[in-house]
Amino acid sequence: LGRQRSRDTKSYMLEELPAGNRIVIAGRIESKISREQLAVQVLTPSFALVSNLSSVNPVVVSTDCLIETNASKIAESPFSIRLPGRRLHFYRHKCS
Repeated sequence: LGRQRSRDTKSYMLEELPAGNRIVIAGRIESKISREQLAVQVLTPSFALVSNLSSVNPVVVSTDCLIETNASKIAESPFSIRLPGRRLHFYRHKCS
């Protein structure tokens, strides 16, 4: 998850890639979101590894867990990630 690159056509988009999906959550002039801000790896339906890839901006998971730059934490679903000017919500989805 991160900021728009110069080659991206939209400031909010999803790009499906073989190694994982890339999600653009901010326009290219947004200075508080890094180009590669976060990686979220789903480990099980209940847990995810949240990695702050930024070397500048820390992020907050749920209400009290600060992830410093270049660090990772395990988050239990449901959880939210607070970034400057936005909040991303992650929910466990049960398939039937």
